[in-house]
Amino acid sequence: MADETGPEFPGLGGLDLKALMGKAREGQERMRAAGEAASRIVRDGDAGGGMVKVQANGHGQVIRIQIDPVAFEAGDRELLEDLINAAVNQALERAKEAAEAEIRKVTGGLLSAVDLTRFS
Repeated sequence: MADETGPEFPGLGGLDLKALMGKAREGQERMRAAGEAASRIVRDGDAGGGMVKVQANGHGQVIRIQIDPVAFEAGDRELLEDLINAAVNQALERAKEAAEAEIRKVTGGLLSAVDLTRFS
């Protein structure tokens, strides 16, 4: 028998489909909010004593790279490439950790690693 909460399905243990759909919409909205929050998360990485600085967001995108002109004067391309790589990886890891913390907060710890770009 159905009441104002929605139809029940006796074969499925009295499942209230309307309530279930409401919970699904609520979860989707929470993930959308987490996705928007992740796009605002920005974390820094640096290498070479700050000669290379990188910023990345919670969606795993590098949004800024700064290279001190002194780094070019050394003339060591391989060293500069290594510094860029290290700074990028550090910034991306910090942004990922911050985004995962946001997901845990929004989902009550149910999810820890979700591609938030799908929800923004």
